[in-house]
Amino acid sequence: MRICIVDTFRDHNPASGGHAIRVFNIAQWLSQQGHSVLIIRPSERATSIEGHEPRILSVGAGGRFARFLRAFQVRFFPRMRHFEDSVLMNTPRTLSTLRTHIKSADLVQLEDPTLLGPLLVAKLYRKVIIADTDGISSEVAREMVNLASPRVQPLLAYTVILLCEKLWFRLSSKVVTSSPGDKQMVSLLHHINQEKIVVVPNPFDASIRASKPMARASVRRALGLSAETPVAVFVGDLRAQHNLEAVDYIARMVTNFQSFREHNVHIMIVGQFDTMPKEWKIPDLIFTGPVRDLAAYVSASDVCIAPLFSQPSGIKTKVLTYLALGKPTIATPMALIGLDASVRKYVLECTAADFPAVLLGKLTRDSNSAPNDALSATVQSLYGVDAVGRTYSREVLASIHVKAERA
Repeated sequence: MRICIVDTFRDHNPASGGHAIRVFNIAQWLSQQGHSVLIIRPSERATSIEGHEPRILSVGAGGRFARFLRAFQVRFFPRMRHFEDSVLMNTPRTLSTLRTHIKSADLVQLEDPTLLGPLLVAKLYRKVIIADTDGISSEVAREMVNLASPRVQPLLAYTVILLCEKLWFRLSSKVVTSSPGDKQMVSLLHHINQEKIVVVPNPFDASIRASKPMARASVRRALGLSAETPVAVFVGDLRAQHNLEAVDYIARMVTNFQSFREHNVHIMIVGQFDTMPKEWKIPDLIFTGPVRDLAAYVSASDVCIAPLFSQPSGIKTKVLTYLALGKPTIATPMALIGLDASVRKYVLECTAADFPAVLLGKLTRDSNSAPNDALSATVQSLYGVDAVGRTYSREVLASIHVKAERA
C-alpha cells in the first residue's frame, strides 16, 4: 500500500516529543511491513526528498514569506509553535507540490487539524483519509484560553482549531486516537459515531535501549555527580507548554523544599529549550539540552519524574520511556492519562502538594536500584513499536480493506 503522511512537525527526532515519536515509529514499522511510506513535512530549506523507507519530503518556503509568518506568529499567536508551519502546508505552492503525491497514494494520513488544504486535495481525489491525533488539539487550545484569559488571541486560536478539527474529523474515513478516553472525548465533542474512531496507542521510541552501568557512571562523571548523589530526571521538549509548566514547578519545588538541599538532591532536565529564565538558574538543576543517548541519562538517574498539570489528552511518551527502561517513576495524574492499568500500577501517583516529599522518600529509599525487568517487558508488550504497529494494521488498514470489499 502507498501511504502518504502529512504533518506540521519539522523534525521527527524523538527529542521533539510524543507526536514525533508516534509518527516516525509507525511510519517506520509500516515500511518494514512492505508498505511504501512518504512523510511530508515543512522545512526551512528548499523542497527536497530524502531517505529510503520511509521517505521524507521536506517542503520549504521563501525566506521573505517565512520571516513574515514568524513575525506574525510572535505578534499575534506567540504560544502556537506550529502556526508558521500550518500556514506553509496550506499555501497554493505547497499544495501544488503535495497534489502529485496525494494523487498517487492509496491512503493519506493527516497529523494536524489545520491541514485543511491537504485534506481537501485528498477528498478531491477520493482518497482514504486518516485523521491521526496524538492528543485532541482543541482541548489543548482550550487550556491556553483558560491560562491566558481574557486575551483575544488564545480565544481566536481555539475557535479556529475547533472548527478545523470538526471539519477534519467529519471528512476523514477514520479517526485515530491514542487512548479510549480520547476516543470518547472526540465522539462527544464532535458528535462522531464511535465506530469511526479507533484507538492506536502511542509507542515509545524504538531507538531507546537500556544502557550499561558504564554509561550511567559516565554520565554522572560528565555532570560532576558522584555515585551516591540522589538524582531525579525529567525529560521533555521545554518549548511545549506542559513541559515548560513542569520545569517551572520543579524549579519552585527545589527552591522551597529545604530537605532537598540537606540531602544534596539534584534534578536533570533533559530536552530542547530556547531560553533560560532566571528562576531556573539553580545549582541543583542540571539542564543538559537534547542528548544523543537518552537511555544513558535516564539510567543515570535514581528516579524519573513527570509533574504535569496540563495537556489533557494523549499518552505521555516520556512516561512510557521511563517505564520501558524499568525505572522508578513518580507522576501527577495528568501525566498518566490513557495509560493501561497494568502499567500505571507501577507508577507512584501523587498531587503537586505531595510531590516533593514523595520524591525525597523514593530517592532516599531506592537509590541505585536495579531496573525492573518485569515492568520493561509489560511496557514492551503494550507500547513497543511492533505491538502498536500491529494494532494500527488491525484497526486501520484491515478495517479499510473490509470496507472496500463491502463496497
